[in-house]
Amino acid sequence: MSGQRNDSISDQSPYDARVVSNFIVRWHIEQSEPVTQLRLYKLLYFAHGWYLLDRQQPLVWNYFEAWEHGPVIKVVRDNFLQFKDKPIEKFASAFDLRRGELIELPHHLASMDETFVSGVIAAYQKYTATQLSQITHEKGSPWDAIWKSRAPVGRFGLRLRNDEILTDFQSLVDKSESAYHRYPYFG
Repeated sequence: MSGQRNDSISDQSPYDARVVSNFIVRWHIEQSEPVTQLRLYKLLYFAHGWYLLDRQQPLVWNYFEAWEHGPVIKVVRDNFLQFKDKPIEKFASAFDLRRGELIELPHHLASMDETFVSGVIAAYQKYTATQLSQITHEKGSPWDAIWKSRAPVGRFGLRLRNDEILTDFQSLVDKSESAYHRYPYFG
C-alpha cells in the first residue's frame, strides 16, 4: 500500500500532503483556533492513519518519516518551518516549473475527504500538540519501532511504511474500549 502519486494536485486521494496541510490550516483559521507546526504534523498523521484504515488507501502520497518529535513529512515541514512554535499564518506553496515561480497550493479536498479530515481534527481538538506528540511516540507505534531501533533500519529518511501505519491504527480499533477515548474511529 505505497500510494501512487496523484499528479492532479487536489481532486482526489492520495493528495500532496501540502494540500491536506493547507486544508487543516484553513479549518483552524475558520474556527479561529491557531495551529502550530507540531499540531499540524500530528493531525496530518492521524488523518492519514484513520484514512488508511477506513478507506484502505492513503490520504497522502508523500512518505512520513521518523523525526525526533514524531512522524513528519519533510516537504510540509519545509513549508511551515518559519513559524517555529507560533501559529501558522499562510498556506503551503510549491515551485511551478512552467511558471518559474512559487504558487500557493489548494486548500480544498473532495467533499467526502473534507468531512473525514474535519472529523479527525475535531476528535483530537481537546489534545495539546505535546499530548498529540506523546500519542505518536507510544511504545510499539511505527515511529517508536524505527526511532528506538537498535538495529540498522535501512530505510531512506527513516520512512514509515503505510502498511505499518495501517496495522498500528487497526490495532487501536482492536484494543479494549478504553483505547477509544484517545483513538476515535472514523467510519
